[in-house]
Amino acid sequence: MEKIILDTNFLMIPVQFNVDIYSEIDRLFPGSHRLFTLDKCVREINGLIARGGKEKKQASLALQLYLHFNVQVLETKHAKNADDALVKLAQEGYRIATMDAVLRKRIRAAHGLLLTMRQKKYLILD
Repeated sequence: MEKIILDTNFLMIPVQFNVDIYSEIDRLFPGSHRLFTLDKCVREINGLIARGGKEKKQASLALQLYLHFNVQVLETKHAKNADDALVKLAQEGYRIATMDAVLRKRIRAAHGLLLTMRQKKYLILD
């Protein structure tokens, strides 16, 4: 079973680029897979909602989608930030779904598995 962690920027893809990441993940992993995100990512989305403005609507929709698709939240009490937690979890066998170029480079250096978006249209394994 593939374990995939969705980073904050990845959770925002459906509302920012109109790409159905959940269907795309089903396409790439037709067998069983489980979706996760970090508690720090959920806090970041809630922070965007609290700030208001254009990002409030986008973050609210991203939050609704992640709840609808039963994305499980992983606690990261010992990590100082989300990126460090994601690199550590990548080393433990989780596939990390992110658009963050610096984070992708760190995960590749740690021999982790990635999932990312191409051409603002579809997801690929990286």
